[in-house]
Amino acid sequence: MVKGKAKLIFGTGDIMMTPVLRSENDTPQYGMLAFKTTEPHEIGSYTGNDKRYILSNADTLMVFYRVESIDVCIERLNTLKEMMLGSTDDVIELDAVETEDDFII
Repeated sequence: MVKGKAKLIFGTGDIMMTPVLRSENDTPQYGMLAFKTTEPHEIGSYTGNDKRYILSNADTLMVFYRVESIDVCIERLNTLKEMMLGSTDDVIELDAVETEDDFII
């Protein structure tokens, strides 16, 4: 299910991505990837999780109840990466897709 809309614009190093795990009795219940706009930093830099992190400060959350959903997300991102590197397999060009104005970059 998708709740609300968000547009994440990557490429300037100003999005912090924090993995968060929710457990009960040492049993993982679900995981999240929390996105927060920050001051720009080197893309890909990672200093580890801050134990004082406050989830309510996140701008956007991706919540995963099954690891298979994470696998699919990674696979689709890898497909997009290949497209951006020149692969023409299964490409949908932006002008061929109907989009709402607020989703156009």
